[in-house]
Amino acid sequence: MSLGCHQQIQVLHVDDEPGFADLTKTSLERKNDHLRVETATSVDEGLQYIADHSPDCVVSDYDMPGMDGINFLRAVRERDPNLPFILFTGNGSEEVASDAISAGVTDYLQKESGPEQYDLLTNRIRNSVRARREARRFERQEELMRITESAGNIGGWELTIATGQLTLTPGARRLLDAECRQMPFDRFLDFCHPDDRDEIRAAVDSVIDTQEQLDRTWRFRSADDVHRQVNMTMIPVTTGDEILKIRGAINDITEHKHREQRLSQYRDLLKNINDAVFVVDQNQQIVYANRQSLVNVDLKPQEIEHKPIMPFIEQYAASRSGVVEFKQALATALNGCENETPDSVELTVTAGESESVYQYRFSRVSSSLRFNSEEVSKAVAIVARDITDRRQRDQKLEQTQEFMSKMEELANIGAWEYDPETGKPTHTTGELQIYGVDPESSLTLDEALEFYHPEDKHQLKTNFRECLETGEPYEMDVRVTRTDGEQRWVTAQGQRIQQQDTQVVRGYVQDITARKERMNALEQIETLFENAQDMLFIIEYSTNNDEFVVKRVNHAFQSATGLSNDDLQGKTPQALFGEARGQKIEDKYRRCLETGESLHYEETLAEEHVPHRDSPIDDGLVYWETHITPVKMDGDVDWIVGSTRDVNEQKRRQQELERRNERLDEFTSIISHDLRNPLSVAEGYLELARSDCESDHLINAVKAVDRCQVLIDDLLTLAHEDNQISETDAVALADIAEQSWQTVATNAAVLNIETEQRIQADSGRLQQLFENLYRNAVEHGGEDVTVHVTELDNGFCVADTGRGIPKTERETVFKSGYSTNENGTGFGLRIVEQIAEAHGWTVAVTESEDGGARFEITGVECAEC
Repeated sequence: MSLGCHQQIQVLHVDDEPGFADLTKTSLERKNDHLRVETATSVDEGLQYIADHSPDCVVSDYDMPGMDGINFLRAVRERDPNLPFILFTGNGSEEVASDAISAGVTDYLQKESGPEQYDLLTNRIRNSVRARREARRFERQEELMRITESAGNIGGWELTIATGQLTLTPGARRLLDAECRQMPFDRFLDFCHPDDRDEIRAAVDSVIDTQEQLDRTWRFRSADDVHRQVNMTMIPVTTGDEILKIRGAINDITEHKHREQRLSQYRDLLKNINDAVFVVDQNQQIVYANRQSLVNVDLKPQEIEHKPIMPFIEQYAASRSGVVEFKQALATALNGCENETPDSVELTVTAGESESVYQYRFSRVSSSLRFNSEEVSKAVAIVARDITDRRQRDQKLEQTQEFMSKMEELANIGAWEYDPETGKPTHTTGELQIYGVDPESSLTLDEALEFYHPEDKHQLKTNFRECLETGEPYEMDVRVTRTDGEQRWVTAQGQRIQQQDTQVVRGYVQDITARKERMNALEQIETLFENAQDMLFIIEYSTNNDEFVVKRVNHAFQSATGLSNDDLQGKTPQALFGEARGQKIEDKYRRCLETGESLHYEETLAEEHVPHRDSPIDDGLVYWETHITPVKMDGDVDWIVGSTRDVNEQKRRQQELERRNERLDEFTSIISHDLRNPLSVAEGYLELARSDCESDHLINAVKAVDRCQVLIDDLLTLAHEDNQISETDAVALADIAEQSWQTVATNAAVLNIETEQRIQADSGRLQQLFENLYRNAVEHGGEDVTVHVTELDNGFCVADTGRGIPKTERETVFKSGYSTNENGTGFGLRIVEQIAEAHGWTVAVTESEDGGARFEITGVECAEC
């Protein structure tokens, strides 16, 4: 192919004179239609173009600012050592030319005046590009030849008759393991087997004399003195009647010969193998059966050849299911995909009075075979092996393995063995289950060690290595991270043992997570027992002596009584606290054991009986609260555990509360009687006065007296209402809301109820909550206010259309005495909050959709839930 006529050439011209660069581009493209010239006015621009476009040739000036043409050439050579580079310069010299040649310039051309220089430059470009492309084509051809020779395991050679020199292709050199490309013919004969050299020389002489092609098989020697069989072809190359050369090919047929030998051996093996072998064609007919296939049946070879195999299988098979499996496997082998291999089939065969178990394996054989001179297009080889003894052994082994697997599962244990000679470990199912690995998996030693915690792995490896080298056994508790991420504790044990002619390391891994957790729990209980603020004690009951003795007490008990464990252990309550008090304590212990139930009681001790505990009570007594519980051990109650708490502070608070309640009762009595009666008298006289005369002052006085009565009612409500409600009933929220509206003076106000809830509440207290919210709405929203009662996800809300409560005041509306109405008491919403808290509810205020107040009561228990 002519490059100038058929292939485009991409040229990069680098010159710092834009005018000259454009002139050169125009002249070159006119000289040759296949030249495409791109220009650059700096070396940096030229390098960037090369990186982006990969031109076929670079033409560059020498004298340029920044970087001259020689340095530009060196930069290009670092990227592409073979890219054609022509130095086209007007400032040339011998020194420049020498440097250019040293830097690897392709061609050097001096700028001249006149158009003739572009003819010369065009030819130089075409020649340099053609040379590079020819070199690339030659390299590709050589590479293709090397690939072909390597894939075909062949090589070529050529012998020049006149000189006796023989030339080898790369493939031939590889086959002969020869380094030289050319060598004398006698040197070539050194690679041949000594017994074949004279025959090869005679074959060459025969080709020269007869000028005819010759094919023979000889033996060649490789560098490792292994003789290989090769097929050699010799072809004469002539000019007129004269033979000038002999060309040949070497084909290594060693493996082919070996395969032929193996096939011959296989044929002999099939005849004498202990397994039964059948070959079945595409029609499921038997085309081959070896001697062993007829041992257990009363048949002759001629009776089964070219007969369908399935009737024989059906005749001798002990079960119908086995016949079906065999038929399916045979069909898969004959008609399935190439990569689809049927599973083996086990079949119990009955012949005469004997019964044997055979394993049948199916495999496709060559699609073009000859059996007894007949062509077979598709065939399956069936190998039947008597596994009766193995099946019996397998059944026993399976029983043993199942037993061991159950034992490992029950004990959370697994065993392993490592053979240092093979470097392979063996793991039981139990060990793999501990790691969370599929029981069918196989793990290397390193893979098994990866399950261990990084902080434990190093020491485990060290112990294993010492055991392997010195025989020192080891046992350690380590952490394992299973495949599902769960961390477990295991005991890892290993020891070296002698097994036949080698030593192996064998051990076990046992999951002790539950035991570790119990130990941790016991340690935690021990810590809690010793550091508990309550006085804890353990009492043992001796059935032999029918007595209770102290087994152990904690630090708090020792501090409170001034008695140590040594002072208390083994002592009865009477021995410790005297006969009278000790007998009372033992009676409580005995009642606890007899009933089998916990017992709670209080003890009052004189302060001198507890010398190490200062009493905060003014009466000089110490109050203890004790709780004892029976504990069963082995089915019998043999122990009592107890805790004693110093309740002096609680008694003090109780006494203080009683005193405050007495004062509160006194205060409420004064309010309800001593204040209410005079107010009632004043109210009566005011009514009489109003009947005698009309006065705004009298009206205001009546309102003040009424407000005092309301204040007294709210104060009494706050004083007497409990902070907790012990019993609740299922009530209909709508019914309570409606009843509450009827007991409040609402004037022209409107109630809108939108709920069907049933909740757990004290109906009386709930009605009081609604009444106070209604009063609040009417007092602050006006007589025509509308009140809405609606459901919430976990409660209910009461909203009105009044003027609402500012955000700044919502935090304080529930405080006692807070009111924005001059006639209000300021206790209504405090009572609402108190009732909600008594139920365990939460009340909050926000803004309704109409801009009024919205009270949300949440945490309410639904009666249907």
